[in-house]
Amino acid sequence: MGKTPDWEVETIAGFQSIGVSRIDEAAAHWIRAADLLPPGSSTDPRAGAAHSNAGIGHLLLGDRPAANEAFQSAEHFWTVLANRIPALDVPVVGTSSSFHFRLASGHVGSFTEARRRRYARMCDATFAITRFNHLFAHASPPSDAGIEAPRQTLIGLLVDVLGSQAPEIRMLERSSDQDWASAYAEKIADFKARRPSMSEALSEDCHRLEMAFALTALFSPGLLPDEPGSNDSDYASDQTSRHKAPQ
Repeated sequence: MGKTPDWEVETIAGFQSIGVSRIDEAAAHWIRAADLLPPGSSTDPRAGAAHSNAGIGHLLLGDRPAANEAFQSAEHFWTVLANRIPALDVPVVGTSSSFHFRLASGHVGSFTEARRRRYARMCDATFAITRFNHLFAHASPPSDAGIEAPRQTLIGLLVDVLGSQAPEIRMLERSSDQDWASAYAEKIADFKARRPSMSEALSEDCHRLEMAFALTALFSPGLLPDEPGSNDSDYASDQTSRHKAPQ
């Protein structure tokens, strides 16, 4: 797992770049991040996040076939992981105070199941993010009507896990097409603030899932051009010329 920290660095760099509207750099960081997890990471939640983010990177460069493949890989990861939640190692020591620790220690079964339900909701929400992102990898971008049901489903899942004030909710409510950059910047600032507590007394499996959920990007429809062109190859050529990856 020696390359995993580089995955985190590249993933965070992608959020930072897109947060200041440097679309080409964000795409390059997220595509590169997917190559930094070691092979055989079939049960590592971070692989699901990496492939989903790489899908966005390919979308930003106009390569829908590559985006489609990346999103399919991410969806497979999250499906596998959801089936593993009932066996997830959930330590009691993840409580926030000695009082809560003593309380949880007296009700280990209930505490463990409550935590597993929380992680199951995380898996459901992250899978839904990836499915929503995947909609934009189709040959023609979906209409507003076509994304309305998935959007409402995703809002419900994310409010349940993150609360109604999360940056992703603002993006999904489409208050402004120009609001996406600040939402990405806010998301990564929130992640950095919460980063130390995420690994505090968690099992490795729990830590990885928390990280993957926090670092899975939501694609903003505002990033799509108004007129993508007559076909995928034309669109990809046009987008690549405008979004060259940094050297």
